[in-house]
Amino acid sequence: MKADEQISLLDDLQSLLEKQIEMARRGNFRLVEALAEQADSVVEKIVRTSLMML
Repeated sequence: MKADEQISLLDDLQSLLEKQIEMARRGNFRLVEALAEQADSVVEKIVRTSLMML
């Protein structure tokens, strides 16, 4: 995986985390949980691609 793709994944993760914070402030905890699952998936992709680059 190219560095650009990893940067894109990190951007996606940042966006998801920012949405989680916003939804937590609004008290929408169901959406916070859904976003957390999406963030977990992105983190797994980042880890996988990082290991492939070693």
